[in-house]
Amino acid sequence: MPDRFGLRTAVAAVAGAWLAFLAFLAVVPVADAVSPVSPVPPSAVGGAQLSGRGVLVNYPSGAVPRLPAVKASAWVVADAGTGRVLAAKDPHGWYLPASTLKVLTAISLIPALNPDATTVAGKRAASVAPSIVGLLPGHAYKISDLFTALLTISANDAAVALTQASGSFGQGMTLINAEARHLQADDTVAVQPNGLDAAGQHTSAYDLALIARRAL
Repeated sequence: MPDRFGLRTAVAAVAGAWLAFLAFLAVVPVADAVSPVSPVPPSAVGGAQLSGRGVLVNYPSGAVPRLPAVKASAWVVADAGTGRVLAAKDPHGWYLPASTLKVLTAISLIPALNPDATTVAGKRAASVAPSIVGLLPGHAYKISDLFTALLTISANDAAVALTQASGSFGQGMTLINAEARHLQADDTVAVQPNGLDAAGQHTSAYDLALIARRAL
């Protein structure tokens, strides 16, 4: 990967632990306290078995440990190297993404933006609540600094500013949703780049595993 952001230093080193934590959430328990916003789609990516709502696992013959009880509405255990799903519960059920969506925002916009450029924060970014960073409207911020804020402290306002830096908020959201389609994360619809609740926005445990694997 080109070292455009000093990715092995400024972003990867600073954000690596945060991404790894989100990846853990994506491939183990997801959506403990959030109700599904829609039923499972009829044709599930990954095979018909993954359209089930309960715990899904094919135990090999012989004595092997059984899965522990996981108190989560949906989860996926996947091989980080191959992406193969080893076990799951409601993998394609639609849930509210919250800040896990910021990982999709990052992997979508890092290739599209110049890390050394600056962007002026607009009123939309500065008025996000909770803001986290506290961007000021009309002030210029370095793109790489906004990515660091996005990935280390989960900055809601930085997510909006980066999305707008792509040309417009709408253009940025188009890039984010296009990346989801590219990954075959077809349960995911992003409306807000920071994952704050929005009508029509949802994701799944299966999609979060895909997104986290791409981020890692």
